[in-house]
Amino acid sequence: MKIEITKLDKDRLDCMRFVIRAKAKESTRYALAFVKIEPGRFVATDGKRLHIADIAHSYDPGMYEVISNRVTGVVLLTADDPGNFPKYEDILPDHKAYFECLGNKIPASAAIAFGLAKKDIMVNLDYLSAAADGEGWKVYFGEPDRPVLLVGKNKNVVLVPVNAGDVTYKTEGVELASSAII
Repeated sequence: MKIEITKLDKDRLDCMRFVIRAKAKESTRYALAFVKIEPGRFVATDGKRLHIADIAHSYDPGMYEVISNRVTGVVLLTADDPGNFPKYEDILPDHKAYFECLGNKIPASAAIAFGLAKKDIMVNLDYLSAAADGEGWKVYFGEPDRPVLLVGKNKNVVLVPVNAGDVTYKTEGVELASSAII
């Protein structure tokens, strides 16, 4: 089955593009290289982040391959043998602590990164900026090594924290490991 979401259907196209950002690009993560469509929901993950968009639609549930993602719209095709998509519902964090980010004075992703850093939680800033700008978010967090849940109007994001020891900073051509930063 082929699904075409055009720019005339702005809300669904926006939600699908949001979800597509999180699908795996590696061929070794076969089941994660697709978009999962469920009743009222689009989902994708690459194993390090999960994007969920809740929106009414009439598309058939299943796994879909992204054939094209252009200015004019998105084309999806039913996946022949998609493998098993992870049971993402089982990994949604249920943290009670949260802070709100309206993103009205600085980009939401910057405010969220700052708020998480104050809690000693580091996330991939590329993943955060691809997910979190443009609307208000509730950011649920737990321990520094636990996934973070961002809840927006009709979009949710789960981000796996990064280990500060895995971060390398470049400044003026000199690389410094995070352990060298004081």
